[in-house]
Amino acid sequence: MEKINTLIIEATVNDELDVIDSDEVERIDQLRRKVRETLKKIRPGMQRPDSTQRRDGVTLPQVKIPVYEGRYETWRTFHDLFTKVIHENDQLSKAEKMQYLKTQVRGEAHRMIQHLHISEANYEVAWNMLKERYENPRMILFKLIDRMLLAQEVKESSARALKSLHDTFHECLEAIGGLGTDTEAWSPLIARISITKWDNETRRLYENHIGDSREIPTYKSTQTFLQRRFQTLELLESEKRQEKHGGSGKKTRMSCVICNGDHGVPYCREFQELN
Repeated sequence: MEKINTLIIEATVNDELDVIDSDEVERIDQLRRKVRETLKKIRPGMQRPDSTQRRDGVTLPQVKIPVYEGRYETWRTFHDLFTKVIHENDQLSKAEKMQYLKTQVRGEAHRMIQHLHISEANYEVAWNMLKERYENPRMILFKLIDRMLLAQEVKESSARALKSLHDTFHECLEAIGGLGTDTEAWSPLIARISITKWDNETRRLYENHIGDSREIPTYKSTQTFLQRRFQTLELLESEKRQEKHGGSGKKTRMSCVICNGDHGVPYCREFQELN
């Protein structure tokens, strides 16, 4: 900044001279160009805190904080991102942090702090109010368990429905583990809860798959089966759409995408047994 001030002063002094020859005018122009070049060099370090960051020559995308609506099970995600991007950002004043906080909450969470004006003093008050309400591991755990117990049952075989069920159980178990709870001993219980949500055809195929086995099923094994099941259905549904929109009325020789045999997938023994 001292260099810039010196250049500006020199240019200003010369501008105020009563008589300026052509050489002096050229010198002033050169000084002004130097000022602009120097400003360009220092501006990258003066960017707003929410601009795209650069690290080791790589442009990093701006982190988008999800809007928080007051659900216990999504608190940790919001808390961790907001803390990293806003709360611990030394370039922001507390009033600015308060503004960001009020724009990132909706519903019940917003109603809790809407009476607080945007000010330096109110930021810590608002942030602590939200933490006091939603930083509740017991409630978070119960909500995650309820989400699995109340997951919608799949009535008919559908790739989308089975995939959604698979992902719901996976997300909940991962989140529960993030609370520091060891879920290893829950494996057979979670497996059974998951199976009760399956459609009849999927359950029949599962029984064929395990055969005469009397081993206690594990959560991992049922998730693996469920994944193979919805992936197979995705293939079938894709194949059906292609046949429907094929364009020509000619019958084409059907080839199984599972074993390449001369039959359709529904008649494939490997598909039926899912082995």
